[in-house]
Amino acid sequence: MQVEVEPFLGRKGLQRKLEDPLAELERWLQFRRGLRRLLEASGENALPTFWYNGLRIAACNWPVFLLRTYGLDAHWACRQMFRWSEAQARRMGDQEIAKLSHGNLRQVRSFLT
Repeated sequence: MQVEVEPFLGRKGLQRKLEDPLAELERWLQFRRGLRRLLEASGENALPTFWYNGLRIAACNWPVFLLRTYGLDAHWACRQMFRWSEAQARRMGDQEIAKLSHGNLRQVRSFLT
């Protein structure tokens, strides 16, 4: 998990090169599976610790950077990523990330219709 979160924590933007949207979505899905396994091992009570130690930044920013890099070619992948980010933020009571993710999701949906 930390390997995926770390590149999003730098002050200079994303600290790794993004692959094509399909590869990034697959990587992101693996990231979600990793989180699921961590929570199974640690218990659901560990989620706030993971969330506020970088998961929230990666969850919110991963699709933003993907969208900036690939534009319309990435909307379909970013839609799923923003939906998940918003749901997790709401689950955590993190109104800031929920609002950002929701707004980004609305923007992406407008491009898809």
